[in-house]
Amino acid sequence: MEAVQQTTLLFIPKQKVGSDQMDNHSFKDLMQKHLSYKLLTYTSASRTNLLGAVEERLASYLLTIQLQREFGKKIQTPYIPDIASLNETPIAI
Repeated sequence: MEAVQQTTLLFIPKQKVGSDQMDNHSFKDLMQKHLSYKLLTYTSASRTNLLGAVEERLASYLLTIQLQREFGKKIQTPYIPDIASLNETPIAI
């Protein structure tokens, strides 16, 4: 994995989380929010990419980036090879 921009990494040892944060409701709510978001987006992306025709995958991508939600902003790109990769679609160059 390679960072393409300035990145900050936060590492918290699993034992520290288990001993200090499991009684912290704000921490648990934050973790639940992020994990739910990831589950929803990865499930949607997998379902679309595995079952849909190329036209459907492209339409789904275009609708997703038009919604201007967090996930749509993360995957938006002007580069056709990146769009093809996101949609698991080969392109002829």
